[in-house]
Parts: sequence; C-alpha cells; structure tokens
Amino acid sequence: MKENTLELSFEMYEELKETLIKTLRTELAEARSQPAATIDTDAIK
Repeated sequence: MKENTLELSFEMYEELKETLIKTLRTELAEARSQPAATIDTDAIK
C-alpha cells in the first residue's frame, strides 16, 4: 500500500510540475508579446 501511495504522489507531483511549467511559459510569452509601458518623464522635468 505504501508503494502505491508513493507512486501516486510522484505522479501527482509530475502533473503539477508540468502544469506549472506550461502556465509559466504561457505567462512569459504573453508578457513578452505586449509592448513595454511608456514612462511619463514630464513630472520629473
């Protein structure tokens, strides 16, 4: 029983890891595709 629990835990970990990696890659791709925000320097002058 302990072996099955360990195996299931490992599988769940791997699935979570893959989901996190996919999510992070998607977020990074979206962030890179958006233009950088312009900074208003008039207040500094």
